[in-house]
Amino acid sequence: MKITKKVLDYCNEILQGERFSKIFPEKFLDEIDDKKVKIYYTKINLELFLKVKENSFILLESTKDFDVEFIASPLDFFMYIISKGSDKFSDRIKINGDVNTANKINDFLYKSEKFRLIISNLVGSEKAEKIENIYVRLRTNINNFFESATNDLSDFILEDITLLPTKDNINQFLDDVDNLRSRTDKLLKKHVND
Repeated sequence: MKITKKVLDYCNEILQGERFSKIFPEKFLDEIDDKKVKIYYTKINLELFLKVKENSFILLESTKDFDVEFIASPLDFFMYIISKGSDKFSDRIKINGDVNTANKINDFLYKSEKFRLIISNLVGSEKAEKIENIYVRLRTNINNFFESATNDLSDFILEDITLLPTKDNINQFLDDVDNLRSRTDKLLKKHVND
């Protein structure tokens, strides 16, 4: 699925607008200037093509000559950014193309001071500090959740899995039930005949 021309034009109008351009400090995107990026969201089958030009983003209808391509589900991509490149999500993202460009984009995504500048320009420094505190707590909670889930799964695999019955245990149980039923039937016949 591709973005329609009308939506693309509307998004570019916003991205090129004066208000949006004030978000980025001067020379903020210079490291990745003139780079084309393709983001393919699996699950929803959506392709986004971006070009960085003169300290702003331009959405392209399509391009065959992109510098780097990211392929992931929207959730994995979002969690990868929020967790600052956690191994739990980086394995789920496929990156094709120029390694240097990919590394520069990754560095850009994970430099918290850059995001702090953007948020500060958007909402003001006081609100930006509050948002950053919320973000830090959210990121900590997400990391703790995944760490806890990983530890619980590890504990289950290492310790609790022995509690699950094996095929032999199940067969033995069924044999014991059949044996008990047979003995019960014999006892009933004996008492009924007496």
